[in-house]
Amino acid sequence: ISLLLLRRLRTVTLFSSYTSTQPPIFVRFARKWLWVTCISSNAIIIILATLFVFLTNLYYPDCFDYTLVGPIQSGLPEPGLPFVGFTTGNETVTLLEMTKSLGSGIFIVSFLGILESIAIAKSFARKNGYRVNTRQELLAIGVSNVANSFLQGYPITGSFSRTAVNSQSNVATPLGGLFTSLIVISALLFLSPAFQFIPQASLAALIISSIIFNFDYRVLPILFKVKKSDLLTVMITIAICILISAEWGIIIGIIFSLVLSLWPLSQPKLKTKFFNDNMLLIARFDHGLNFPSAQTILDEFSIILHKIDKGRNRTPELWPHNAKSCCIFDMARIWQVDFSVIEALDEIQQELSKRGFDLYMIRATPAVLGPLKRALKLAIIKLRYFNDFNSAWDDFQKRLPVAVVEPSTKTLQYE
Repeated sequence: ISLLLLRRLRTVTLFSSYTSTQPPIFVRFARKWLWVTCISSNAIIIILATLFVFLTNLYYPDCFDYTLVGPIQSGLPEPGLPFVGFTTGNETVTLLEMTKSLGSGIFIVSFLGILESIAIAKSFARKNGYRVNTRQELLAIGVSNVANSFLQGYPITGSFSRTAVNSQSNVATPLGGLFTSLIVISALLFLSPAFQFIPQASLAALIISSIIFNFDYRVLPILFKVKKSDLLTVMITIAICILISAEWGIIIGIIFSLVLSLWPLSQPKLKTKFFNDNMLLIARFDHGLNFPSAQTILDEFSIILHKIDKGRNRTPELWPHNAKSCCIFDMARIWQVDFSVIEALDEIQQELSKRGFDLYMIRATPAVLGPLKRALKLAIIKLRYFNDFNSAWDDFQKRLPVAVVEPSTKTLQYE
């Protein structure tokens, strides 16, 4: 409550009746005193809580039972080589044994540290209107951890609580970290005996009061109106953070967001249209094709193949009998393909060939054309490629025994 009241005092203007640029000295002093008090609110609360616990333990040792920070060893750690093992009793545990016991936790801790640091940095960057250089952040974390290993320190990552406290204290530059370091060093050297009297409840109140105002609840109805899947991601992340931990909440939130982002890629939309008495089939997907969409490609074309078989059986007069047909795959909107997609295209080519269709591809981008040409050289796929529709159709006509009426210029009007 005290922290919230001090936070509220920041919005108060003492002696508001003095609106001149040069108010009296006592007004300036009062305003400066209020500003210093509000900025130092975190330190003031911790000092007062520690003093209260110390006095009550001194004069009424049996009346109160507090959960305190406890004794902290004084002094700074001695520099040395990174920790390579330890001895407990008569047993020596080596670095290799520690690594085996930790297992995949080594990678999980590193991954969580990176995720947490970047998430915190971007959250406060968005709140305070600046941009984060992710490479610089990761470089700083890496260098700090390497240097930290020579001082027997814990792994270094970003911290929600410390960042929130800095933000609430109006820390605006990295110089704040230097002052924090000096205070920590001074405290370890001279104030460690006093730390044992700090009540953990006061630290918890400090962290809660700092973080609670970082939750922007006003964005939730906006997400509901703009895109409900984004709101679902936020709600799942919040729920996991509350029920399990912030680390797992971040991981599951990222995984769920990736699933939502990759799902459309696995479901490309196929447009097809027949021309020239069903002799010409033009097909086109609407975005890049990669591993998640390989099975969808086969499923979509299986529907087309079933339609061709059904049409030839029910209305043979509408389908060319014992004649070649042409399938042109327009790749103008495809920006990437991978090996699984090339295999799927080869399977489609084989199925179309059984039904008398020659498969052509046109208008591929350089990023798509490169893998296709390499696959053609390795005989992984058998198809013909041309830069435009007319070239592909001319090549198909040359392979027919009798010239076919050229398609109307409206052939590609579905674009």
